[in-house]
Amino acid sequence: MIKDLNIFLKHNLDTSSIKNVAIELANRLDLNIIYGFIDSSTFWKYDESKYKYGFNIEGQIKVNDSDEFVTLTIENYLQKKLYQEVGNEIFDCKEIWESKDVAFPLSEEFKQKFIEDYILKVDCPFEFNLLYENYDIDIPSVYIPIKDFYGISIQKDYLSFRLNLIDNWDIISLQLSNEKEFVAGLDKLKKFRNSYKEKASLFGGADTCYYASQWLLMYEFDNFKDFEINLKKSTNNSIYTFSELLTNKESFSEFQKNINNGILPDVYIDDLKDLEN
Repeated sequence: MIKDLNIFLKHNLDTSSIKNVAIELANRLDLNIIYGFIDSSTFWKYDESKYKYGFNIEGQIKVNDSDEFVTLTIENYLQKKLYQEVGNEIFDCKEIWESKDVAFPLSEEFKQKFIEDYILKVDCPFEFNLLYENYDIDIPSVYIPIKDFYGISIQKDYLSFRLNLIDNWDIISLQLSNEKEFVAGLDKLKKFRNSYKEKASLFGGADTCYYASQWLLMYEFDNFKDFEINLKKSTNNSIYTFSELLTNKESFSEFQKNINNGILPDVYIDDLKDLEN
């Protein structure tokens, strides 16, 4: 039984650069942010006077008097930055490639694949985590909550994260399907959705997917539309939209039937439109 809930949320953040993302998050969440990139590969060896293995700081945004900072990092940043600065010279640096399982000099096929995978790809995802006091160390792998959010990953037009729940998500589903406990379940759901709506508004978002299973964590999608398309293809159990489920008797009857047959939904979609402003 799950104790936290995985969420995909459509956002309106400016993801054109990591600095712009940092500025918007700092101001919206009232958090001081250090932003940069992590090179856990060997590209830092191109210029060891400028770069290092691990966390490389690009800048910081300070919006309050707290000494606590959170980190915003971006994937594959150094590869693209070096290529933009020196072009194909990056392929001639033996120090970068000698520890990788590739033949040197690099083949033209390998170079083209590298450009497609790392240079032409959109600058996402960004990762948003709490940072320990000594920010000159590698980013910790343990997710620590930021204002109730766990492990925020930011894509071009959506973000994913986890929320810790007081009430188990499956219990809410079971209560909604039970005539005697329906009112209690509906009350818990309403309280959760209203609380979540406030959190979602911080990112300018409304369209949301709540999912209890872990399978979606194995995939990355370039945009929210791709996510929705793959969602419908991949999930085995029914997908329910709350605004329809709570207002359409036919949908609710199907939902109750599935729950009573032991089929708990993998996914709920929520546009939050039926909630009061």
